[in-house]
Amino acid sequence: MAWPTKKLGEIVDFISGNQNINKGKAISNGRYPAYSASGQDIFLDTYEQEGLAIIISWIGARCGKCFLANGKWTAIANTQILKIKNEKECDYKYLFYFLNDEKKWPRIGGAQPYISKNGAKKIKIPLPPLKIQKRIVARIEELFEKIDKTKELRQKAQEETAAIFSSALQEIFVRARKEKWAQVELDQILELKDNGVWGPEDLQGGTLVLRSTNFNNDGTIDFSNVALRKIKPRYLKEKKLQRGDILLERSGGGENQPVGRVVYYDTNEIYYFGNFLTRLRPTRGVYSKFLFNILFSFHQQGITNYLQKQTTGIRNLRFKEYLQLEIPLPPLPEQKKIVAYLDNLREKVEKLKKFQEEQLKDLEGLKKSILDKAFKGELVKLNL
Repeated sequence: MAWPTKKLGEIVDFISGNQNINKGKAISNGRYPAYSASGQDIFLDTYEQEGLAIIISWIGARCGKCFLANGKWTAIANTQILKIKNEKECDYKYLFYFLNDEKKWPRIGGAQPYISKNGAKKIKIPLPPLKIQKRIVARIEELFEKIDKTKELRQKAQEETAAIFSSALQEIFVRARKEKWAQVELDQILELKDNGVWGPEDLQGGTLVLRSTNFNNDGTIDFSNVALRKIKPRYLKEKKLQRGDILLERSGGGENQPVGRVVYYDTNEIYYFGNFLTRLRPTRGVYSKFLFNILFSFHQQGITNYLQKQTTGIRNLRFKEYLQLEIPLPPLPEQKKIVAYLDNLREKVEKLKKFQEEQLKDLEGLKKSILDKAFKGELVKLNL
């Protein structure tokens, strides 16, 4: 259905957000919401605007992202406010749903892109009668509500899926008590517990050194961004990793980055390991991957959170106490059976998680499809 169109500059007035206020002037207990280029993420003790308006992220990587404001509020630096000139001609929610697509906005600049105001004013807006606009908005919101409820169920399923593997790890400790497996301190079963090396960056002839940034949270290693370092020759033999080694994140930065993560080194390629990491290699009679799963469970359970100390800008694992942690140690054949079961379960869980992630992406794609139909005049006929 072809509706008449108008340019955005004919429909709205553009008002710049207050460039003298930035996030640094936020007040934690302020009464009134304020919008930055990231959305409504701060509060102030006063307000500058009142009623409905659309706020655009005007500068930055997400410029073109829209937010619908109402009540008493303020828009701060790097935003633009759109106020409809004639509300009998255009509905705020209708315009918001049409404009909330970053691809529709003309960008200028490279590293720090921003919206071209002249270009923005030329965006063509399809304008059916106001009554039709409101019907379209009602249908969009009805369908979006169904999609959001479905997403909640999918996200809950994701959480339950993630808990499957954690539950299986916990079962090891339950079996240990039932079958009265030996309990040994970690320090008693390690052949190696040595720290990594440091060296200056060497992009030409450097050796490949793994860091904590190469740790995936599922215990695997991301080899896509490995550092090249100049390592002293005497370390090249003793610090070379071998298949089956376990790397422990001993130190790290930031309060929200607790250390104690472990990864399993499962390749014959030649890599070394950097400072802030400790290599753990078990003695005979201990299956390395069994030990890895136990240490992985310690971090998942939050046990390592209690073994940390904070120095200036760095969090450190209290390694001596870490080595005193007791682990269950069944006979070697049983260790291998447990690992085979966990590997099989992990593979199934990862496949299920991937399937669930794809479903969530499909739901987001469905929202875009709904909006596309809405502004082609097809949505009121849509029956989902």
